[in-house]
Amino acid sequence: MERLIKIGKIKPRKASEIKNSRIGIGFEKLDRKVFNPEKAYDKLAMIGAKWVRIQSGWERTEQEKGVYDFEWLDSIVDNLLERGLVPWINLAYGNGLYDDDAAKVFGAVGCPPVKSEEAKKGWADYITALAAHMKGRISYYEVWNEPDGEWCWKHGPNGKEYGQFVVDTSVALKKGDSSAKVIGGAICMAKPLDFAYDAFSVGMGEHIDAISFHECHR
Repeated sequence: MERLIKIGKIKPRKASEIKNSRIGIGFEKLDRKVFNPEKAYDKLAMIGAKWVRIQSGWERTEQEKGVYDFEWLDSIVDNLLERGLVPWINLAYGNGLYDDDAAKVFGAVGCPPVKSEEAKKGWADYITALAAHMKGRISYYEVWNEPDGEWCWKHGPNGKEYGQFVVDTSVALKKGDSSAKVIGGAICMAKPLDFAYDAFSVGMGEHIDAISFHECHR
């Protein structure tokens, strides 16, 4: 093995000093209160990343049907923006108010609101309210997380079902903010590609601006 030789230091730039960048960082799980973001904001702003992926947290926001409390999410978004960072939102996960199975899972992870018309409408109403509330602060929204993995689509991954879910979510987003950019995918399986093909076969491509992918699990 070759020994590394120190030849100098790289001075990182603050997020506020960076105009354009392809580099971002994950800042997920705050919908489940996994960590205290107050301890991370200043450090995050110093490392040279510009984009920050956060999760919307439907269950944390709507704890009474039709009543949305965005205060926790506002705090995160505003703290990031104040430091020159650019937050974008991953739209996940379910809500036990509309799905008995989701009520049994921590954070309703992997429980998409597709099993009943009430759940679908509840999700659409929430998404429209979120987009309208964040208009001018958030430009990009990613629909769900790793839907081709059974851990995030617990009743069984289905490309066509996910594709239609993206279509419906995109329509709801645009209703709240017509300028919102929609990201489909967040897929994690490189092979087979059937899931992606199925998702596009129901018209998903006409309703998204980009597609995202994660590291493959197999």
